[in-house]
Amino acid sequence: MKLVVKFFYWYAFFFAKVKFTRINMLLINIGLRGLGIYNYQNLNISGEFSFLKNYLNKIENPVVFDIGANKGEYTKLCKNINKNVKIFCFEPHPKTFISLQENINDNQITFINKALSDKNGKLLIYDYKEKDGSSHASLYADVIEKVHGKESICHEVNVTTLDNIVNEFNIKKIDLLKIDVEGNELSVLKGSKESLRNDIIEAVQFEFTQINSTSRIFMKDFFDILKEKYTINRLLPNELLPLKEYNPTMHEIFGYQNILALRKK
Repeated sequence: MKLVVKFFYWYAFFFAKVKFTRINMLLINIGLRGLGIYNYQNLNISGEFSFLKNYLNKIENPVVFDIGANKGEYTKLCKNINKNVKIFCFEPHPKTFISLQENINDNQITFINKALSDKNGKLLIYDYKEKDGSSHASLYADVIEKVHGKESICHEVNVTTLDNIVNEFNIKKIDLLKIDVEGNELSVLKGSKESLRNDIIEAVQFEFTQINSTSRIFMKDFFDILKEKYTINRLLPNELLPLKEYNPTMHEIFGYQNILALRKK
């Protein structure tokens, strides 16, 4: 340990100079990729394909909740991996929901034209004015207007909670809860408190990105909800990186990453 401290000291002494900014930034960016951050190019490099293949194939008749299903790419991947998977697809955007139903024809899939959050009612969903029906649609206008710098259009959508859906459909087990809702992930979990408390949800996969800085939601917020019953990991291309004790320096990195919470056995 003393050698590491000395190394950091002498590195800072020699390389903490303006003229080395480019090489220091390069090292940061290389390190982020090695830690599973900004690996968004495809499902292989993001780690999603490897995880789903290893996880779903171990379960005989898995139940997946695809929250923020968009046009069904994730759902199709799950079906290709395990043909017996039963999927509940949630997509609130009216245009995208029509495309979702047109893209997938499977009697093991339930389509629900609602957003999931921490309350029931109606909310506005925002999308690009010139490209309405995109994968970036969000309950936060700033995602479209500030993060992506575009003019937005909005739709009023129905909203419910995951706990209500579990009760309505008498769900006994959710093997995988996948949440991709452009900044509203924490609210989905807040609306799942009963299901989390009753150990219905085995695994939770969600994105943590620069959008979280817009919605003012931190990794610590997810730790506070999940850490008691789940181990929290970051997806790497072919394995999981455990995120152990919360560390703001290492965990509050607002860059694209896939987080996986697995229920402790």
